[in-house]
Amino acid sequence: MDRQIAITLDMDWVPDEVIEDSLELLAKHSIRATLFMTNSTTLDLDGHELAIHPNFSTTDIERHIEERLNDFPEAKGTRSHSLFFTEHLRALYARYGIEYQSNVMMYLQKRINPLWMSRTTLEIPLYWMDSFYIEMEGTPDFSIRELKLNEEGLKVFCFHPIHIFLNTQSQKCYTTAKEHYNDAETLLTMRNTKVRGIRDIFLELLSYIESNDIQTKGLLEIKDDFTDGSEYKGI
Repeated sequence: MDRQIAITLDMDWVPDEVIEDSLELLAKHSIRATLFMTNSTTLDLDGHELAIHPNFSTTDIERHIEERLNDFPEAKGTRSHSLFFTEHLRALYARYGIEYQSNVMMYLQKRINPLWMSRTTLEIPLYWMDSFYIEMEGTPDFSIRELKLNEEGLKVFCFHPIHIFLNTQSQKCYTTAKEHYNDAETLLTMRNTKVRGIRDIFLELLSYIESNDIQTKGLLEIKDDFTDGSEYKGI
């Protein structure tokens, strides 16, 4: 696979105002994303691919999938909260028509490709996630220079609207703001404007995609391109 960049957002129960902020930034650059949804919303999400983002907080994993699909019945993809996975999910994915998951983190690895995780479901690995970035880099520059964008392979980026909204620059910044998680007005007053953060690297990445005329796709399109309509046939 040649270089392919995909933008994904994990919603994580944020208020609509926080989601809308990220959507407006994407719209300004005419960039399509895959939205992993934790809950229903009244926002217009047309133009983006919708997938589910279940939180397996109990052992009743089927119920958690059903709840998310009840809100987003058109979804064909999933990413678990905290990237949780158990092999019992494979049979459930087949039963509920889940065609891909994006749970495996391959942080800044070269030449990433999708892979079959079962006979019916493709794994589309992650290349980068904002929270991993803060943890892995320690003192990141929040610059796309660190993202190795010219290297070949699939690059699935995961951002969280809360980190974009806050312009999170550290775990401490996020932890302090979590007390006001559902109060967008208060969160806005807590936005980091002093040093570079996640919002800055998000905007820089969007500008890079637009200026280089890179056509981002939803993960379902990437799945279809990779499989070319074929089913799993083993090794």
